[in-house]
Amino acid sequence: MSNIWHVHNDPDLWPDLRRFDPERYLDENGRFVKSDKVIPFSIGPRSCLGENLARIEIFLFIVSILQKFKVLPNNDQSEPCMEVTPGPVYSAFHYLMIFEER
Repeated sequence: MSNIWHVHNDPDLWPDLRRFDPERYLDENGRFVKSDKVIPFSIGPRSCLGENLARIEIFLFIVSILQKFKVLPNNDQSEPCMEVTPGPVYSAFHYLMIFEER
């Protein structure tokens, strides 16, 4: 089995990996470039069987939110913590956002 955590946290693959930087996935023309370094559904024969369904669901969920709301940072809070909560499943710490109806 692949060690997904290590691949996604390898400083050789991800310079300044604790910084939120969506531009690392864009080319010089601002177009999205798929990276082989991102493997959220694993790889090989043990990859997730529900990957296609999950990708469709995530796309529909995000598009429906962005169609109905402007998502803004909460100025009362500092920047989001890029650390994760320990446990059987890593998850992000809570961060309150402002959803302004369009």
